[in-house]
Amino acid sequence: METCRHNSCHRRVYAVTTGYCRTHHSRHRHGYPMDAPIRGDKIKCQVSKCESPASSKSLCRRHYLQAYNGKEPSGPGSPECSVGNCKRPSTNVKLGLCQRHVVNGRDHAIKGGHDDLQECELANCDNIAPAGRRLCRNHRNRASQYNLSDQEMVDFFSPGECEACGSKAQLAIHHDHSCCDNKRPCGKCVVALLCNLCNKAAGACGDDPERLRSLADVISRKNWKER
Repeated sequence: METCRHNSCHRRVYAVTTGYCRTHHSRHRHGYPMDAPIRGDKIKCQVSKCESPASSKSLCRRHYLQAYNGKEPSGPGSPECSVGNCKRPSTNVKLGLCQRHVVNGRDHAIKGGHDDLQECELANCDNIAPAGRRLCRNHRNRASQYNLSDQEMVDFFSPGECEACGSKAQLAIHHDHSCCDNKRPCGKCVVALLCNLCNKAAGACGDDPERLRSLADVISRKNWKER
């Protein structure tokens, strides 16, 4: 396979006439700078003696935040996140974690020695809750969506399984759609903890219990002659 003829570019040749890859062929055709960085290439931070990869504006994550806050970029750059197999730059100096693992990491962040991180208190959730909070970011957003407090959210999810079929996978919050004029739920119309299949079945029947009972009677027949 032929590679692009521009300097050290190892991309596959796109245009046979020019011998360039797709990106360099487009730059050559439209007169753009040929040596400009290409998305996906690893670029070092422009701060002297910083070996960390650039994240934004040719700066690593830590130096970019310094510049964003009006300070002169200085000091060490952003090392990799201390969580195994994570290549993101760390933004928290104390914990040595990237932003994702600080806000919504996994239980291996705790096992790595970060004692000030706590697990989300919801059943079957191993995400990390931010300092001073009881829920991870995902469940905090869901609680806010349904106007539930952290304690109400913990109590609501305490069964840890669908209240209809007992499934523990893909649990959803079922609420009364006739309340609040289909606007944001008020919190008082939250009804049950259901899996996605049971929640969709209830919604398809218009949340009508009589219709669901009739449907259960119909599908329980062994033969159509039992009508």
